[in-house]
Amino acid sequence: MFRLLILLLGLVLTTQANVIRVNDISDGRMINADTTNIEQYPYLVSVRLDDEHYCVGSILSERIILTGGMCLYGQSTSKLNIQYGMTKIGGDENIIAAECFIVYPLFNPVNFDYNIGLIILSDDIPLSSTAQPITLAENNPDAGIESTFISWGSETDDTILERSYLTTITNPECSTQWPFFLKIEDYVLCAGIGDEMGNACTGDGAAPLVVDGTLIGMLSWGGNCMLPDHSGVFTRIPYFLDWINNELSLL
Repeated sequence: MFRLLILLLGLVLTTQANVIRVNDISDGRMINADTTNIEQYPYLVSVRLDDEHYCVGSILSERIILTGGMCLYGQSTSKLNIQYGMTKIGGDENIIAAECFIVYPLFNPVNFDYNIGLIILSDDIPLSSTAQPITLAENNPDAGIESTFISWGSETDDTILERSYLTTITNPECSTQWPFFLKIEDYVLCAGIGDEMGNACTGDGAAPLVVDGTLIGMLSWGGNCMLPDHSGVFTRIPYFLDWINNELSLL
């Protein structure tokens, strides 16, 4: 048991924005997923560090991107940009540089508490059928709700948008799946796939969890690239709605 605890803590402490490092175990693609296209999920953007896919973001407006605090903490604005409107990411099309970013004041880079942040872009995203703002959930989802998780995973020569259908579970149930890991707090929610609860791989950090086109969560940590029968743990959007709206009002 002690060895398992050390292993799990080690996975978190080596995570950065990749949720759980799987570079030596997985090809970086989502588990139990099918391919999709940006027209169906036009609010997605690739958050890029040094011109490589690093995390996922969601469009709030022409100049504002919602993403994870882990994707921004300790980074230099000059190294950050986003790519919008792409089913297949990569190349130099539809790139906009970051002007600045905001990380939630209580974000903890060790255990990913309060894992949320905003990117302010240097130019407007031209809204179209492949680039649209997402609606934010105002109320907490019930357990047992089917949701959709969308991401690109790791960037490769054939990195195409993928989706997986997950079911939300209660936080107490989620805690039983991670009994020796990080505490399941009120500001996160969990979702997975039946007996194969995991879903996320490298590059999926801050990828959205949506219900009927409304954002309910962003992937914070967890997933089954290395650990079977474990739900993904998501930043709970309704918990942070007041903070988001307050920051937007100041911009």
